[in-house]
Amino acid sequence: MENISSLLITIILLGVLVIAHEFGHFIIAKKNGIWVQEFAVGMGPKIFSRTKGDTEYSIRILPLGGFCRMEGEAEDGASSSTSFLSKSVGARMAVMAAGPVMNFLLSFLMIFGLTCTTYTATPVIKEVLPDSAAAAVWRLATGFKKLTEKRFISMMNCNIHCSPTTGKA
Repeated sequence: MENISSLLITIILLGVLVIAHEFGHFIIAKKNGIWVQEFAVGMGPKIFSRTKGDTEYSIRILPLGGFCRMEGEAEDGASSSTSFLSKSVGARMAVMAAGPVMNFLLSFLMIFGLTCTTYTATPVIKEVLPDSAAAAVWRLATGFKKLTEKRFISMMNCNIHCSPTTGKA
């Protein structure tokens, strides 16, 4: 069950990434007067398709990418005022750069969202190998219990003695 939920979360996050990326291409193409023939999420045969305005929006069977098909992008010779190739080099560069820019903005949005939550991951130590460095540190920390000073610092639920004057263990 855990593997299935991990797979679903991965597919959903990949979908969000693809939608943001393709939306970047889409919105800048529309702003530059380029006809976007299809905005698709996924690859392969269509599962769902709807036309709104002059653009077809579709969801495809394989959730591994997407595309934004624009008129004149394939260099087939046909050119109109709304084709990709009829626009200036600056407009075409803006359309091509908009996808990665949206991914960059999405990453900042996700990092901001994660840092605003109160969730913190706390490591849990299940086992300490007997001849490891961690075992040596644990033996050293438990040896400090014999000292008589009253001041202690708590680190990872281990009380480590500190000298009140020098701050050294």
